[in-house]
Amino acid sequence: MDLLEYKDIIRTCSPVDMLEEQYFENLLKKSELIETVTGDFFFETGDNDRDYYFLLKGDIELVTDDDTIIELISAGSEQAKNPISPTVPRKVNARASSIVALVCRIPADMLDIMLTWEKTGQYETAQDVDSDLPEDKSEVGEIAASADADSGGDWMTMMLQNSVFQRIPAANIQAALMRMSEVKFAAGQTVCEQNSEGDYFYIIKTGECAVIRRLSTKGKVVKLAELKPGDTFGEESLISDKKRNASIVMTHEGTLMRLSKDDFLSLMHIPVLQYISTKDAVEMHLREKAIWIDTRLPNEYMQGHLKNSVNVPLVTLRMKLKQMNKERKYLLYCDNGSRSSAAAFLMSSRGFDSFVLQGGMETLPKSILEKPA
Repeated sequence: MDLLEYKDIIRTCSPVDMLEEQYFENLLKKSELIETVTGDFFFETGDNDRDYYFLLKGDIELVTDDDTIIELISAGSEQAKNPISPTVPRKVNARASSIVALVCRIPADMLDIMLTWEKTGQYETAQDVDSDLPEDKSEVGEIAASADADSGGDWMTMMLQNSVFQRIPAANIQAALMRMSEVKFAAGQTVCEQNSEGDYFYIIKTGECAVIRRLSTKGKVVKLAELKPGDTFGEESLISDKKRNASIVMTHEGTLMRLSKDDFLSLMHIPVLQYISTKDAVEMHLREKAIWIDTRLPNEYMQGHLKNSVNVPLVTLRMKLKQMNKERKYLLYCDNGSRSSAAAFLMSSRGFDSFVLQGGMETLPKSILEKPA
């Protein structure tokens, strides 16, 4: 049975009926159709899930733990157009009372964020006047890829699927969306320049970008990654409070949403990162085979590092992620925690379970460090 068969009914439910069509379509993709038969429960007293439930077909009853019926709801009624007993934790049990009852389960966090975006989504749009075309256009030509300018229509859905956003309180996401500004860029235009100060966190709405790094002043340009609608960038510099380690170039005309450094650090950075003490990190490494990642540069690593650690410099992390196992846990460290924090944020956004060693190498016992012979 397909949820799309009941699309018109769901469209009339509140507050879903407040959404514009594009948001409604995206929300529907993430919703679930639940089929129940007489006596089946689809939520019970004490449940803490915040999702919204709407009755599409049949009848249900709300009952207390002692089986007292306090309300009957039938599909098509006015009650059915509103979420079923949305208070969390649930105060009652909800069960089917007809032979078959169909219920639509809608992710509340996504709906709340979409409603907030739609009602506050009028932003000042300005061209980034500080961005210039790269000096050598042939470098951009080597890494350019064609893209559909409208490919970002589903950007918010893709953004919310990002592991980082799934770990941030909905209120923080709503506040971040309200504080974002929209900026348009032409194909070939540089969004962020290598070695410049970090000022914004970016989300790609439409278009595509390439992450490139110049190995030396006159050296070869290396492409580190390709970014598409829903992808994010700029967090490394903001978290580590260091200059940007790569440039971001538009490979196709597009629009970016950006959040200032202060707003990013207060709303997104702190809730996402998982910090761990030296003692707990050592135990996790031994007990769960967690992998130590040293995010410093190779020459720093060679001067002394944690035994059994793997050197993955922050600047090359995007390239290495495809080789990493999401089933493992990762313990990240650097000299003082700044680069490892940025690396952990990036890994979290790609679905990895990563932890930042509090205090960095300064907290590690000398006995577990390896130094050059």
